[in-house]
Amino acid sequence: PPRVPIQWFPDDRFRFRGRLEIGVLDLSCAWRVCAGGSRDSGEHQQWITLHQLQREHVSMQLIGSSGGAGTAHMDIRDEEKDGVNRTVVDLHTCHFQGSDTTSYERFHVSQSTCSRITTNDAKKAIPKQHIRQIASCPNSDITGF
Repeated sequence: PPRVPIQWFPDDRFRFRGRLEIGVLDLSCAWRVCAGGSRDSGEHQQWITLHQLQREHVSMQLIGSSGGAGTAHMDIRDEEKDGVNRTVVDLHTCHFQGSDTTSYERFHVSQSTCSRITTNDAKKAIPKQHIRQIASCPNSDITGF
């Protein structure tokens, strides 16, 4: 279904590479990141979905009542480890792995193909990996980043 970005998140170099999207038809919510390039760079981008929720599981505290009013948060930075370039994303999300409250999660996303992607490659999956939970509370949402 078509989606509309409602909030953008800059990386550590102030390039807008993260976004929160709402599904137009089903009101689902998706946190997405581009592992290579940025919205401002002019490079072809492929946006990777880190976490997606159906309407009934979305915490409206994350989205807020107007742009930027919610508690949604995404920290994005690039790093190289053992000769492999990857994007590290720390994400404030909700209903992750069955939790009924919000949590702060860390993901790694491979950069190997994102900046050189072609039309024929567009359907190939870019590897992403959930690394660990950084913070959560079993009986309330978390804030204060």
